[in-house]
Amino acid sequence: METLRRAWVIGWLAVAGCSASAPMTNGTGDTGVVTDGVVPLDVADSAASTDVPVAADVPSTTDVPSTTDAPSVDVPAAPDVPSVDDAGTDVPASPDVPASPDVPASPDVPASPDVPASPDVPASPDVPASPDVPASPDVPASTDVPLIVDAPPPSDVPSGDPCATPVNLNLAGTLSGNTLRYTGNNTSTPAATAYTSCGRLGHVLAFAYTPRTSTILRVSTDNAGTLGAFDTIAFAQDRCVAAGATSLGCSDDLGSATRTRASTFVTPRVTAGSTVFLFVGGFEPPISAAFTSVGAFELSVSEAPLVPAGSVCDPAGVTSACAVGSSCRVVGRATYCVVDGAPDGACSAAAPRCDGALVCSGSSVCQAASGASGGACRTTGTPCDTGLACSSTTLRCRASVADGGACDALGATSACVAPSQCGGGVCRRWWVESALPAPAFVDACTIGTHVMLNGTSRDDARSAAAVVIPWSFSFFGSPQTQFWPSTNGFIQFGATPPSNGGGGRGAIPDVGQGPMVGLYWSDLVLRPAASDICVATVGTAPDRRSVVEWLDAYRYGSADSHLTMELVLNERGGAIDLIYSRLEAPAGASTVVDGSNAAIGLQSAAGELFVTHAGTVSTAAGIRFTPVP
Repeated sequence: METLRRAWVIGWLAVAGCSASAPMTNGTGDTGVVTDGVVPLDVADSAASTDVPVAADVPSTTDVPSTTDAPSVDVPAAPDVPSVDDAGTDVPASPDVPASPDVPASPDVPASPDVPASPDVPASPDVPASPDVPASPDVPASTDVPLIVDAPPPSDVPSGDPCATPVNLNLAGTLSGNTLRYTGNNTSTPAATAYTSCGRLGHVLAFAYTPRTSTILRVSTDNAGTLGAFDTIAFAQDRCVAAGATSLGCSDDLGSATRTRASTFVTPRVTAGSTVFLFVGGFEPPISAAFTSVGAFELSVSEAPLVPAGSVCDPAGVTSACAVGSSCRVVGRATYCVVDGAPDGACSAAAPRCDGALVCSGSSVCQAASGASGGACRTTGTPCDTGLACSSTTLRCRASVADGGACDALGATSACVAPSQCGGGVCRRWWVESALPAPAFVDACTIGTHVMLNGTSRDDARSAAAVVIPWSFSFFGSPQTQFWPSTNGFIQFGATPPSNGGGGRGAIPDVGQGPMVGLYWSDLVLRPAASDICVATVGTAPDRRSVVEWLDAYRYGSADSHLTMELVLNERGGAIDLIYSRLEAPAGASTVVDGSNAAIGLQSAAGELFVTHAGTVSTAAGIRFTPVP
């Protein structure tokens, strides 16, 4: 063994003697290290042999296996003999030093402890092992991020103030259609409050609400979830502060019959995405033992659907709201969206506040001179200037349209020349009035049926049930099959009866009434006895007549007056006859029963189309209204 070791050392020295005294590098500045460049035994005694290549020609270490008899611990690293040349790919295996088939690589030789990791691939000092990387102090764990509800209140809001923790109504409420509802209870809130802009209230809760559309809001506690005895007060502001905010609405005691102390109000237009603050509290202290300032309540917020200018709108903001740049206005007998700055429109916020020569009135409405375009119709003389006509719905002067021409049914932009009226988008005459000479009066109370009223009162009452017409009667182009007589001298067609008998003296047209015929619409009363409303059908098809008689009624406040009269619906031709059998006034008071204090005529639903009798009436007189084909 000693002989072999000596031979191996001599061979190694022979190779080392061929190299320069300076250590060789691998071309990158790093000193090369030979880890397994052992010379085979059959060339160990040829130290100066020319067949032994210089260090640059030594094949890669994988081509020269180590000897099993030379422990690696006795072999020092040879820094001057790199295993490959600079290119690393052009060193062929030496034909003079073949790998010895007799000396295979020993599987028992462990890796040398003196061989460090390759200096060409150092471990990156910038990428430490992942377990050594601590959590960044700038990104705390999620458990360190407080929830929004845990955030402290603003520093300028005192503790106990409802605005310290306003309820997010958009998240807490339930949305159905255009209405969001929230059920709550203010029992645990303090009685004292600084929020007193809407009256004497306490136990206030605050809510933040962000509208989805730019519209008006209808805010109400008049809902099923509100305690009937809860005397609520509700209001809205643009900011959640006790003082200095702009009020957006306030309500106390505008509830229904079930919840008389509930609150309902409508805000001005709000902007989509902007936050509005709503408040609900109770009247504190309660006005009486019958009411309470705390309890369960159901708050509803409705966003009215937007409709364009010129459309019918709901002034209460429940079913609709006007688009931006217009507002819902009641003009004459019509209610529609009017462009801001236009006649009857709201005055614009910026100058000029009204169009053209219009003037912004004290009520912030743009107005024109009477008789001018957009102005009110004159009540004396010519209603409107040349080229204009008085709209029967808006009672405003609009561009005139002749009979047969296209028109605006609302009367917002045009008007038919009288006596034509706009129906179905066309100007036309609907009825023609004429005198009915020597009318034949039919005593329906003798041959027909006495009408049962809807109560014990014989004043401001109506029939308990609708009276059926034996045929389909055309009225302003609509078929009618039943009507409701009223003690106040008129009938109303359709399935809906008149409210409270229609009240006292009427006016045709009336937006609050349905399609109706006014025989003598005034405040009439039926006497306790020998006075009644009766109906009868006479004749045979196609000449039947439906008769409604008022027998010996009197004018309210004038019990000495006597009115017996009837209206007749004619099957043939569709005419309507008004017949006055007895109009008797107290001595010296002839005007009590001459019709000057009554509404006589016809109107379609809500008075969109109508015709009225302008003169007086008297005993034995008759009027016929004939439909125009």
